[in-house]
Amino acid sequence: MKTVIVPLIGDPIENLYQLGMREKDSFLKIEARVMKLLSQNVVLRVGQEILSRARILMKKKEESFFDQCVTAYAEGMGIDPVRYFSFLSLFEVAAHYGQLYPELKSILPGCTSVFMKSKDGITHSRLLDFPLIGIFEENPRLYFWQQEGKLPLLNYSSEGLAPLFLQGLHGSGLSFALHHKPGKNYHKDGQSIFKITFETLFEANNLAEVKKEMKKKVSVTKWSLLLLEKSGVVQAMDLDGPALNSESYNVNETSPLIFTNIPLQQDAQGFDHFIKFSEARQNWMKDKLQAAKNEHILDLMTDVEDQKSKKWLHPAATLSTVGAYHVNLTTGLLDVKEGTDAMVKSDEIIQFSLADNGEGKVIKKAHALKPFEEAWKRASRAQSAFDQGEYDIAYHELQMALALMPNSTWKEIIRFYLYLWDFKFVSNSKELALIYKKVKKLNLPESLKDQWVLLIMRLEKRLELAPTVTTNDVQDSYRDLFQQEKLAPKPLFATWMKLLYPRLELLDVFSPHSK
Repeated sequence: MKTVIVPLIGDPIENLYQLGMREKDSFLKIEARVMKLLSQNVVLRVGQEILSRARILMKKKEESFFDQCVTAYAEGMGIDPVRYFSFLSLFEVAAHYGQLYPELKSILPGCTSVFMKSKDGITHSRLLDFPLIGIFEENPRLYFWQQEGKLPLLNYSSEGLAPLFLQGLHGSGLSFALHHKPGKNYHKDGQSIFKITFETLFEANNLAEVKKEMKKKVSVTKWSLLLLEKSGVVQAMDLDGPALNSESYNVNETSPLIFTNIPLQQDAQGFDHFIKFSEARQNWMKDKLQAAKNEHILDLMTDVEDQKSKKWLHPAATLSTVGAYHVNLTTGLLDVKEGTDAMVKSDEIIQFSLADNGEGKVIKKAHALKPFEEAWKRASRAQSAFDQGEYDIAYHELQMALALMPNSTWKEIIRFYLYLWDFKFVSNSKELALIYKKVKKLNLPESLKDQWVLLIMRLEKRLELAPTVTTNDVQDSYRDLFQQEKLAPKPLFATWMKLLYPRLELLDVFSPHSK
């Protein structure tokens, strides 16, 4: 059993210092993985902004409960607190500069939350997508905070990320989840979203007080806090600097309620592909729940094998789903998926009782992986290896995923990314000509058609072939990019192509020169 409840009873600052001593190695692994996701060029360009944000936080640390806690955690690890604040600031900077430097978007967490009223009670289920395959799911933690005079808190995270309240429970019977939302604004005088959620949840006594506190906050970039009361009331709040957009719902009236990374207001211009990707996952989840039989919801949410050949949709779970979490506010039971690599239906489920905060028990044993699931996990390992620059391993894992994958649509998707990797690394014209012929034969889902056309154009340009595709073959949002590359001088084009950043888990290809 990997998931462990970590009690933090009493003074959180002293507790975090002691915790930091134990969790240093885990943090260093996470930090190293995140930095490997980013090229040296991007790190240098945004590094000054990150350090600036960290120093601002450090100057205010005597005034802020969160900053004192993070400082203690970092000092327990034996690292300069500026280093940990810089790590946290990277997520804020990524949320904004992701449009200028698209590879930054790869470190932002993706999310799916489902709020329901069922015969068993009022529930909140959450999938967490994070590019930390091989790290997060190997060291999941439930941190239980009990500070004198305050209601208890519990957050589900991973070793090395204790102060990040990504999802969890408030002692008033409130479930919460933090979702990233795409936005273009950057508020330099704002506070870290992790500071906002940490301090708000410690200070508030109920949902009304959480909402009141959130109205006072100014974030750096755009995030959403989702809350569910055991009464069934749901509050969704998108915070973008000083602007707070909120909506109230009730699962007693409408169930299920499904949230991904789509903003409450339709103000995400420039993020078309990501919004469509989020909508597909949301629609897949809706269809899945409507057809649901008597299965655990975490099994439903991670049933990646359930794929239609017509009207294909990406499942709710992705190749970077490192966590699957479910809480029943009526019964006081909390369930988590445990496995290796990206979570799937066959992985086991562990249950904890909130009444005693004791050890968990297995309520569903792991089943033998089906071929689709084995291929899925191989593909998740492939992207993880690619992120770390382990290209031989990445190729091997993705080729194995292709060999094992029984689904025709996913076979085509995997082939596309293999050919795209070939395009990045192969320089021999004869080999590229063979790749070009294979690319032309692909039959991809609609969500990858624009990237397919772009790859054809890129291959034709490198091979100096007569063009068979034009800007009319891509959607409006890709036409400027198509034209930029088509008209670029060869040396500049060659440099751009080396910097292409395939993201299999998002069904996307980031282009660093794209604005």
